[in-house]
Amino acid sequence: MAIALDIKPPAAAANKWLVAAAVTVGTLMGAVDASVVNVALPSMQATYGVSLVEVTWVSTGYLIALVLVLPLTGWLSSLFGRKPLYQACLLLFVAASILAAMAPSLPLLIAARVLQGLGAGVLSPTEQAILGDTFPPEERGLATGLYGLVVVLGPTLGPLLGGWITDNYTWRWIFLINVPVGLLGALMVATFVPDGPRAAPRKTAVDVVGISLLAAGLSSLLVMLEQGNRWDWWSSPLVWGFAIAAAACLLLFVLWELFGTDTPAVDLRILGSRAFAAAWLSVGLLGLVLIGALLMQSLFLQQVLGYTAAQTGLAFVPRGLTTMIMAPLAGLLLVRAGPRVMTAAGASSVVTGVVLMSRWTMDAGPAQIRDPLVLVGFGLALLFIPLFNAGMAAVDRRKLVSATGLLNLQLQLGGAVGTAILATMIERGITRYHAVLTGYVTATSAASTSVTGSLAARMVGQGGSDPVTAQRMALGALDNIVTGQASVLAFQHAFQAIAVMALVMLLCVPFLPRRAAGAAH
Repeated sequence: MAIALDIKPPAAAANKWLVAAAVTVGTLMGAVDASVVNVALPSMQATYGVSLVEVTWVSTGYLIALVLVLPLTGWLSSLFGRKPLYQACLLLFVAASILAAMAPSLPLLIAARVLQGLGAGVLSPTEQAILGDTFPPEERGLATGLYGLVVVLGPTLGPLLGGWITDNYTWRWIFLINVPVGLLGALMVATFVPDGPRAAPRKTAVDVVGISLLAAGLSSLLVMLEQGNRWDWWSSPLVWGFAIAAAACLLLFVLWELFGTDTPAVDLRILGSRAFAAAWLSVGLLGLVLIGALLMQSLFLQQVLGYTAAQTGLAFVPRGLTTMIMAPLAGLLLVRAGPRVMTAAGASSVVTGVVLMSRWTMDAGPAQIRDPLVLVGFGLALLFIPLFNAGMAAVDRRKLVSATGLLNLQLQLGGAVGTAILATMIERGITRYHAVLTGYVTATSAASTSVTGSLAARMVGQGGSDPVTAQRMALGALDNIVTGQASVLAFQHAFQAIAVMALVMLLCVPFLPRRAAGAAH
């Protein structure tokens, strides 16, 4: 009798949608908050009178806390249970949002953001485990699709919402709106989510060594990735120091978790499954493509085409709508097509879209912007669902939270690595291409002489400048044109790098399972 109850879904079929809605509210809020503050950083900088480097710790602190707690979610869930843990972390997120909104100084704001990250990091993998227990095996792909919708929409909605609130109110309302939403989510979880299965407490020892090594390693890695470009990477002893600390601590962490303790905080033996390892590696590349492509698209629209934050957010609406429509459908298609076919189709769609982006120029029109974004949104929906489904299907049901924690950790780390690499490519690419193009724009060049002469004559003709001033202003305008073209070339090569990473994902396809979880054999 006990076995029958254990394998029966904990919620009735009519209630599974209420369960999904309840856990989605909080997780979406956490996903949005990962990017919502980015457009508000200049306003925060002005409020506290600090440098841009200092204020970026508002984002870096959140990311470090988020990534740190992800792999520990399985251990925390075994101690407290999924539902209580989800509720507690959701309320922690709400409390931290209030503290962030009221923060009188930058250090207190960063501390509040760290608390937010600790709460948000637990929400995503716990939601996946709750959905995995709520939906029957044959609908597991649909459950993954619902979660994928949250993860993909979060980075899309965040900048749009943050820009609108900052422009019309104040940046503090970015955090205050979390309060009613979070309380509503907590109430829904308490009402609709049943108490999930809890493992019998076997050992209560806390893996202090493992948690300490993990915290030191991941923190060092993320600080290096977030600040490396500002510190000029390997020419800085700080980068070397953080890199060595990260490598040493993470290596010791792996050895300790595998051989040094009987009560590991992170179950790394899950990676012994070939199917899970393939999904795990692919999710890292997906994070690079998802977050890296989003960053490049936003930067191109604002820095090259001159879009405002609000206009950039609106440009992403077609991509978001495509993902909203495709995520649930992809979950249903997964049972028929299988992870391999879906992953191959999704990677192909992303590659096609990003290659089209690599052809963007300063004259790119709305259709040229929209169509590649739609293709990428379509492909990401096809990629996210099969990869997470394959990873969850490869492990024992009792280890779902640990598995989803490792997958979400890989997603965030892939995004952090991709952001660091691509931002560096853009910055150095602009400098390199500007130098190359400037070599063709010389005082003796007929083309440059013609352009500057025409511009200067127009300025003098309009009566606003004397010939000497007009010539100097014309040279400045020409340099702006060169900088614009150098930016286009740098972005084109960055998009090509993203396309290559999406193609590499295809190498993992043969190692994924042929069928989705719950599919008929």
